[in-house]
Amino acid sequence: MNISVFLNGRLVCGFSRNFFENVFKNVLSNAVFNCLHDKNITVNVAGVSIKEIERLNKRYRDKCSPTDVLSFGNYRSFEDIWKESHDTVDIGEIVLCCDIIDKASREDGVSMERELVFIVSHGFLHLLGFDHSPEMFALQDKACDELT
Repeated sequence: MNISVFLNGRLVCGFSRNFFENVFKNVLSNAVFNCLHDKNITVNVAGVSIKEIERLNKRYRDKCSPTDVLSFGNYRSFEDIWKESHDTVDIGEIVLCCDIIDKASREDGVSMERELVFIVSHGFLHLLGFDHSPEMFALQDKACDELT
């Protein structure tokens, strides 16, 4: 399995492409998605301002408040990703608001790295077709424990 991360032109919370690739590989490994091991997976990661994420949240989720992460998947479900016949699969984009993530890390008393692993894995799991569930949150916690 190969994962390629494309960062937008802005520095995304000061973390490297390699950081995001490691989070995504960890999540895929722990979620036991063996059917993706022969695929080249691409993910876009964008960092935006509080104002921009609030605008996106209003437009796509009809919520009038900023948020830490939004996920825009290219597939409806994991099954659709798995059925993809191409060797390279672009599963979508994760949009992060680093200011909100930084504030949450300070409020939670954890490092920015740990908070970012938690949030990025959350967004990635949504791209893979997960909805909020105990399994999803357990995978996020496992990524945090293993990577930070």
